[in-house]
Amino acid sequence: MDPRIRIILRIIEEQKGPGQLASIQAGGLLGVSEAHFLRLFHEDVKTTFRRYLRGIRMDRAAELLKDPTLSIKGIAVDSGYNDVSNFYRDFKQVHGMNPRQLRVRELILQSQTLGVSVQLPVLLHESIPRSTL
Repeated sequence: MDPRIRIILRIIEEQKGPGQLASIQAGGLLGVSEAHFLRLFHEDVKTTFRRYLRGIRMDRAAELLKDPTLSIKGIAVDSGYNDVSNFYRDFKQVHGMNPRQLRVRELILQSQTLGVSVQLPVLLHESIPRSTL
């Protein structure tokens, strides 16, 4: 892997927030054009820079969703989204379910781990495919 790409991956890992690095900034940091950076990144990481950043954001959001005291809208904003519908769309593309479904699944799993019976509203329970429970 190109050492310049390793540097960018390390910067992204350290930021872990909505202030993600833009491709034009990354190219500037490495002293190459944006187009050249994007080509290098895709060759080494085997995915686009944009898709990689989205995956990082959505993985962080999935971790935050485990905390039932945090609102989904707040998590969306914290993940760099101003529009919750865009957050839901991207989250579903990455994780195969929407944020609400993941949160309910996590609550069920946590309750089973603790040996506690949780009565969830039927609407929430039915929104998760049985195969994921």
